[in-house]
Amino acid sequence: MVSENGTKSWMNSFKRAFYQPCSSVSPLWKYGFLGVIVYLVAWEIKLLVQRPESCPGDPYSGIVVTLMLLLNHLAYFFSWRRAVTIALRVLAWVWIVFGLVYMSWLSGVLFPQSPAF
Repeated sequence: MVSENGTKSWMNSFKRAFYQPCSSVSPLWKYGFLGVIVYLVAWEIKLLVQRPESCPGDPYSGIVVTLMLLLNHLAYFFSWRRAVTIALRVLAWVWIVFGLVYMSWLSGVLFPQSPAF
């Protein structure tokens, strides 16, 4: 059984994680890093489009990682309306979980590699 203090503490932590207004950071950091991430996403898409079909391995892991960076940066470093902030942060966390599952398990199932030896 959780005390009222424990419940409030848990709810405060939840509210902080999903709606605490973003801290003020330098615009150079905010927009500069956004530019770097958008460049990385564009680069990964370019590599994916130009990738020959005979190339072994997982073609999508770079996209998954760069989208993790993009969603987290948008969710935690920019100010949005409350509903958009909560939706972006939930989406960012869902994408992190998906990315971890994809890179640790699903990628190997979808794109099996032959052993090196």
